Amino acid sequence: MTGVDPSLTAWADLARADLAGRLGIDPAGIEVACLGAVTWSDAACGCPDPDVAQLQVPVDGAYAALIVNGLRFHYHGGGRRGPFLCAD
Repeated sequence: MTGVDPSLTAWADLARADLAGRLGIDPAGIEVACLGAVTWSDAACGCPDPDVAQLQVPVDGAYAALIVNGLRFHYHGGGRRGPFLCAD
């Protein structure tokens, strides 16, 4: 995915706030490298947990890549699930 979808700015702001809290930094220091809508192949929203069975249905959601000091963090979300950090 490339580019930033401005219609998802509020969603990205939630992801930035979560990452800022985790890292103890100002959200303004977090770059949104890419942001867009996506349809995940299942309820895991692209971030499967091998110990949890997920419904195998398409889920509309969003993805953002956030960058802090050269490190990339992946945020996924979909359905009723807001942005969450995916450690892939």
